[in-house]
Amino acid sequence: MNIPPLLKNTIFIFIALLLLFSLSRNLFEYTDKLEFYSQFQDEVKELKENNKELKTKLKQSQDYYIVEREIRENLNLTKPGEMTVILPAITPTLTPTPTIYKTPPKQWIEVFWNK
Repeated sequence: MNIPPLLKNTIFIFIALLLLFSLSRNLFEYTDKLEFYSQFQDEVKELKENNKELKTKLKQSQDYYIVEREIRENLNLTKPGEMTVILPAITPTLTPTPTIYKTPPKQWIEVFWNK
């Protein structure tokens, strides 16, 4: 069976284009999946850090002394026989800026000679 060279070249080009199209599509899918994987890894890392923080908060909430300190500071509660002293917030006092006054002779000199 003798296939003409034009038909052979056409079939070869068609198969090459088909393989090239398939390869490019697979590359795009791979980059999308790689991006999804990196986002997923970032999310897992963030969730692990959040989980670690929550576990430490849980352990702190079970500690009697830390719970007592939080109650005293946030709710302003005291033990029987204790007194609470609440101090006002400290406001800074402003110092006035000094104004420089000129002596009368200097003022007259400026009026007459515009210095």
